[in-house]
This record gives sequence, structure tokens and C-alpha cells, in this order.
Amino acid sequence: MAMQLGAQRHRVEFQRSERQQDEETGAYTYVWSTLIRCSADVEEQLISGAEMVDDGAQLAKRRIQLEMRYRTGITSAMRVIYDNATFRIISGPAQIGRREGLAMTCEEVSTQGETP
Repeated sequence: MAMQLGAQRHRVEFQRSERQQDEETGAYTYVWSTLIRCSADVEEQLISGAEMVDDGAQLAKRRIQLEMRYRTGITSAMRVIYDNATFRIISGPAQIGRREGLAMTCEEVSTQGETP
């Protein structure tokens, strides 16, 4: 499968959870930090039949299929920031060809009260 590099016009960020120590209390907390910013091909999907209820309103889940140039260090424990929204990686990252690219499916998540 040959990737169309010109189609990679969307900007995405990959973030990972990191442990940080509070200087005053010495307590550890986890924070998200950006590891990689890059271009990718993003195809958005609204999943029918997979609806959530939020304060009485039904909301469709938003998923994206993401393809990008091959990079090392990207894992399913990371999260993706795209279009001012946060997504968790639910499938992949899977290698395309011989280190030609990576493909993954991501699902939007709420970050309210989130702990990395």
C-alpha cells in the first residue's frame, strides 16, 4: 500500500503521560506532555449505533482513522490531539508496508477530570 504523502495535510499531536514531582510537597502527579507534532491524513467517522448519553442528550461517538509517515516511539498508551479534541488510540499503531507509515484508529474522549 503506497501512502499519498500529499494527503497528509492535518496537524496532529501525540502526547504521553509523564510523572512529575511537586517541588513543595514531594508528591507525584501525572501530566500529559507533547512528544510529537506532525502531519497526517485524517478521515473522520461518526459511529452509528454507538451512542453515549451525556446529561440526557444522546451523542454519537467521533472516531478518526489516522495515517502518517512511519515514526518510532508511538504507542497505544499515548493520546492524539486533533482539531482541538482529544482522542485515545483504540487500534494500532500498525505499520504500513516496510516502515512506510503508521495507521491507527482513535476515539474522542472527554478530558474533564481526566487523570493520565
